[in-house]
This record gives sequence, structure tokens and C-alpha cells, in this order.
Amino acid sequence: MLTLFSIVSCSDDDQLVTTAPIAFAEENPWIGLLQETNLGHTTLSYIDDNNYYDMGIAFIPLVKGTINSFVIKIPDNHENVRITVWDRATAMVLRTEYIDILTANTDTKLEITPLLLEKDKEYVVAITSDDYYMLFQENGSAVSYPVTIGHIKVTGGTDQMANGQQMPEFYTANAISGIVTFNFQQTE
Repeated sequence: MLTLFSIVSCSDDDQLVTTAPIAFAEENPWIGLLQETNLGHTTLSYIDDNNYYDMGIAFIPLVKGTINSFVIKIPDNHENVRITVWDRATAMVLRTEYIDILTANTDTKLEITPLLLEKDKEYVVAITSDDYYMLFQENGSAVSYPVTIGHIKVTGGTDQMANGQQMPEFYTANAISGIVTFNFQQTE
């Protein structure tokens, strides 16, 4: 009868080590943007039922991540407010969502299927509405863009009269038209 023996040795270096994936926290650049720029100390409310505008912010993620939700605020109840994210370099629409604002002057959040954003690429997020807030510097001076809040670099406020679905290309140095922001989550 033949008997075979096998000896297995494991050193500490050979042990399999597993680590849990990192769960990054969501971040929203809006409050930090208002604090860093002094925007929002004077808030003017405009309600103009004759003209629609695309308005929001241009920004660059400093890490790869996703937009998981949008938050907007307008001074009137409004159905089907359009939210759009564009690739700034190509003006290509990356995502369009619609939200109903049922309570005026209240932050309204819209959860979305995560939208992947690349590191160091510039994007524009804007709402299309005829009712909006305009946030100015308290002293009327220009904001020194870019402004970095966490992993988001805001490169400017942007707006223009809506003509279909077109990326707003006018940049405002001392104001932001429209309150539209997003919850961003780093992915790596």
C-alpha cells in the first residue's frame, strides 16, 4: 500500500488579504460655492412668464465619479422643468431629466440613474425655466473663477435665452442664474 503525504506551509506573506471596497460619500458643491464666492447674499427673484432661459453652472470633476441626483429651486410651481448635462467641449447632451416643482421656493431633489463623469473634463449642468433666482455677489464684483469645492471645480455661471435644447454659452462673472446643483460621488 502506497501512502502519499503532502505538507502545505503558509507564511504570513502568503495569506489572502481582502479589503472592503471604499464607499465614497456624496458631495454637493452648492453651499461651498455660495460661501466661497459670496454669491447668495443678495437673492433676486425673477418671474418672467414670457421668456425661457437655460441657466446653471460649468464645472470640472477632479476625480472620476457619478452624478446621482439633482437639486433645484425655483420661485414658482412648475411642471416638467428640464435639467440637462452637457459635455462643454462638444456641446453634446449627456443626460436630460425632467422634474415637477410642486412647492415653490423649496429645494426639490430628483434621484437619477447615476451619470458617469470623467476626471478633468468640463461639463455644464442647467435648468430650463421661465421662473428662476439670480444670485449676485453682495458688492457686485466679479467672482474669481474657478472655485474648487471638494472634488468639483466650478468654472463659471452660465445662461442664455432658451432656443430648443442648446447648451448655454454666456458666462456671468458676478452672478449665477438658476439654482441647479447635483450630488456627486467619487467612484475611484
